[in-house]
Amino acid sequence: MKNAQHIFSQLLQRPDFTLLKVRLQLDKLKLYLPDGIRVGLRSIVMKNSKLLLVFKHPSAYNYFNGQKGHFAPTLLNAAQKLDIPIKPTEVQGYLPRRIQQSFETTPPKLYYHERARGDFENPFKDPELRAILENIRTCIKKHHASTEPK
Repeated sequence: MKNAQHIFSQLLQRPDFTLLKVRLQLDKLKLYLPDGIRVGLRSIVMKNSKLLLVFKHPSAYNYFNGQKGHFAPTLLNAAQKLDIPIKPTEVQGYLPRRIQQSFETTPPKLYYHERARGDFENPFKDPELRAILENIRTCIKKHHASTEPK
């Protein structure tokens, strides 16, 4: 009696299912990646002789790109041992544009509330420094006049 595993392995031997066989072999490469990347990884695909790691989150993509020099040789060595027709020569990360656009960050609105009121004494005797400090005082008073509730 044939079990599901036996039937599945026979199906993979057929030429119609070579792409599925390659895909299953490439999924084994996920084991060579750390959890931080593995969680954000959508799939691993071969395109020409490039091994493309398709990510579903920008943080995993950035983590991979930052450590690419460490992960690339490991993945290439592991891929050489797999039973796939074309051996990869390069590893590259890929983040789909629609995912990248959905994670667009807008910088926070910067707001500074000036605490000084401009009621300080001007101790300078030098007319140049005295004028600079008076200019600062007028700027502070203008700022408070424009931000006070009316």
